[in-house]
Formats: sequence, structure tokens, C-alpha cells
Amino acid sequence: MQIPPLDGFRVIEGSAFVAAPSGGMTLAQLGADVIRFDQIGGGIDYRRWPLTDAGESIYWAGLNKGKRSIAVDLRSDRAKELLSGLVADAGNFLTNFPARGWMSFEALSAHRPDISILVVAGSPVVGSFSFPPQVDFIRVPGVVKLGADTYAPSNPGLSLEDLTEIRSAIIRSTAEIFDPDIF
Repeated sequence: MQIPPLDGFRVIEGSAFVAAPSGGMTLAQLGADVIRFDQIGGGIDYRRWPLTDAGESIYWAGLNKGKRSIAVDLRSDRAKELLSGLVADAGNFLTNFPARGWMSFEALSAHRPDISILVVAGSPVVGSFSFPPQVDFIRVPGVVKLGADTYAPSNPGLSLEDLTEIRSAIIRSTAEIFDPDIF
């Protein structure tokens, strides 16, 4: 049996809708241990159409296959502490949630200075586009981070090209963590 390329790689995912869950699914398909967290009762995309006759989201199940999951009360300080610990232990965080409070680079890097964060956003990000080197940023549609403080526009809409770009960026970012000289 062949060992998957990302066997032994763990990433914590805090996400909703398409871009970041697709990234986490890609990592899981490559053998990574992806742990997604959601609010107790389901995240904001948990009941997204299309639904089965039983009322379960086909969309949500499809984008989360191969992942482990944890449900917590995201308003609770204890949950934030638990999730911060999981992210620090894994060393890798994939999200499209606003990087504020306990999910900010500053807060997470206080627990683990070598943290790696990939932010995949489908809507405008408020504030500066100056991220530390350990934070990669993709905005679909809009802006893609190409390198240290270098950004380029991407095509509007969520085309197949955009999805491929997201997958490629996630795979490249992950590969660079394992072997920075590969590129």
C-alpha cells in the first residue's frame, strides 16, 4: 500500500462554504489529517442546499469528506482555548473566517511562533494586506498573495480556473512546508 503524500501532516480547519472547505478536502484527499471545527448544531453552511429527503446537506457532506470534526460552542472561552491548543499542536491552520481575536496571527503565533496559516476568503478582507511570511492569503475573487507582500488580481467569479488556482496554492503551500527547496 502506498503512503499518501501528506501522511503525518495535520491541519485544523475553521471554514464555511466553498473555498476553504475545498482546500481542506484536497489536503484530506492527499492524506493529511484535517480536523474541521464548527459551532455545536452545525456551522453556517451545515444546512446548505441541496438537501437529501432527510434534510441533510449533500453540499456539506461532499466538501467535508475525509475530515475529522469537532463541534464546540465558539462563543465560549474554553472552546477558544481548546481550539487554540489544537491549532498550536498541529502548527497549521486553514480558514476563511475573519482573522480576529483568538484566530488572529498574533494570538495563534503566541502559542506557536512557527505557525502556518492559509486564509482563503471569498469576500473582502478588511484592513491591511500586509501579512507575516507564515500567513498565505487568497481572496476569491479579487487578490492572490504571490509572495512576501506581493499580490495580484484574480478573475471575478468562481470559475473552474479559480478553483484550480485555490487547489494549486494550497498544495504548493503545503509542499513548501515539507520541502521548501522543492520549488
